[in-house]
Amino acid sequence: HLLRWAGLTFLHARLFPKLRCYQTDICAKWENSSTLWLSCNNRTPHRIKKGHTAVGDTTERETGSRFMPKFDDKGLLTAVVVHHGTRAVLMVGFMDQVALDATRETGLAHFHSRSRGKLWQKGETSGHVLRVQSILVDCDQDALVLSCIPAGPTCHTGVPSCFYRVLDDGALQPVKS
Repeated sequence: HLLRWAGLTFLHARLFPKLRCYQTDICAKWENSSTLWLSCNNRTPHRIKKGHTAVGDTTERETGSRFMPKFDDKGLLTAVVVHHGTRAVLMVGFMDQVALDATRETGLAHFHSRSRGKLWQKGETSGHVLRVQSILVDCDQDALVLSCIPAGPTCHTGVPSCFYRVLDDGALQPVKS
């Protein structure tokens, strides 16, 4: 399936099904430190910046049914937490693959602490956990909305939501309930 010639790697298209090559196609792949190039049957090569996805992956990610989280260059994606009953925004956090897996396995919201550089479960010390009811995924799978039932105040300041102030004419004012 793999043949090297003149510094290029040729491979059977079966190994790159997401590029929408047919099984009879022969694909060429070559790369440098920042770019990967792919070409099938001597067609114009696809330039793919490393860390990004091939054309087929983008289509699958945006319109398919497969969960393919798109983490940023630090391995994180944004997670917005809303109250399951009221839909009020409670907090914003960041998840890496470990936090996402822990959340899905336990049903309790887990995040990646950027300041501590480690996994944390929301409410692990206070008991104010977030019970995840559903997870919405945005169009390119780089952000999530966690619909949760909180077991107490979500904000570390003791208020129900981390979004308790509004920017009003350049100054922060308390949100009126």
